[in-house]
Amino acid sequence: MTGRARLGGGSGSLGTLKGDALKDVIAGRKPMSAYDQLVKDYLAKGGEQARGEFEEAFQKGEK
Repeated sequence: MTGRARLGGGSGSLGTLKGDALKDVIAGRKPMSAYDQLVKDYLAKGGEQARGEFEEAFQKGEK
């Protein structure tokens, strides 16, 4: 993924990935064990990058 990770809504965004998977677990369509795969997918598809960008912005704002 280039540029900033997509956190908000929309097709292919991290928010959609996370939201859909969590709804499936909560509604009982997927077992709780699916959460581990959700975390792996989230991090691999830009969550790790987003976390790094957030930490960097936070550190700049702490001055």
